[in-house]
Amino acid sequence: MSNIDSASLPPCKAELYQHLLQVRYVTKFLKSAPLKTSSSLSPLASGCIINDDKYDFVWFAGEQFPSSVADIIIKTKVLFMI
Repeated sequence: MSNIDSASLPPCKAELYQHLLQVRYVTKFLKSAPLKTSSSLSPLASGCIINDDKYDFVWFAGEQFPSSVADIIIKTKVLFMI
């Protein structure tokens, strides 16, 4: 397991949630492009923040990394039958 590409790992729940907010906003925006009225969704409520008068995506909310290795270790009980 020396050559693992982290891009092949699934996103965490917080990152996936932000991505889905962004996808919803872009989809509504593009669907309303030929209409006279634009989408009623706010970019700020759809996974974006204002940074230097520009919209930036929020990639995740909360802690990016676990506080310790013990937080990510799965502890299971192993039963041995003799």
